[in-house]
Amino acid sequence: AAIWPILAATGFGAWERIQLSDAIATLLQHRPVEAYRQVGHSYDCGEKLGYAEAFVAGGLSHPQQGEAFRAWLRDLQQRID
Repeated sequence: AAIWPILAATGFGAWERIQLSDAIATLLQHRPVEAYRQVGHSYDCGEKLGYAEAFVAGGLSHPQQGEAFRAWLRDLQQRID
């Protein structure tokens, strides 16, 4: 929870966006920060295409809806082609 006031006070960084990494760097000046090394692919959900890619990847790998989502994508592809 300590990150929120720092994030609110953080100015725009790269790509004219507030960068979480800048706020974390500020927080590190005051206290230790725990981290998690991510394994696998990540998506830039700050961009519309990255969000769409994440949504599709999640849909394809969903244990209950994955097959139905895959079938819908195949149908969509045929309608586009």
